[in-house]
Amino acid sequence: ATESMNISTSRSLAARAMHIWKDQHEGHKLDKMAAELQRRWQEQEAAAKLQLAQISNERDAMGTLAEGHTMQQHRFKDMGLTFSLWRLEAHFQRLERELESREEAAM
Repeated sequence: ATESMNISTSRSLAARAMHIWKDQHEGHKLDKMAAELQRRWQEQEAAAKLQLAQISNERDAMGTLAEGHTMQQHRFKDMGLTFSLWRLEAHFQRLERELESREEAAM
């Protein structure tokens, strides 16, 4: 009877020890998985921040190019308008000279 009690106690102790080991082993596996998940999260977060910074820089560069292009278009329009006004002025001066010449010829 004592031998049977010792075997029962040993089995009970072994079962408890196995249960404790299993719980700790599963806890360790969960900790490893959580650490891996956090590492991946941090890598992806760093990659996303880098990509956002690159997009922001590209947007700023595009804005600068657009501003330069707009200024260039304004300069072209101003030059075209100036040239048109100069041609009109030259045309009217020629007409004035012709008119003065005709008036002098008529006198």
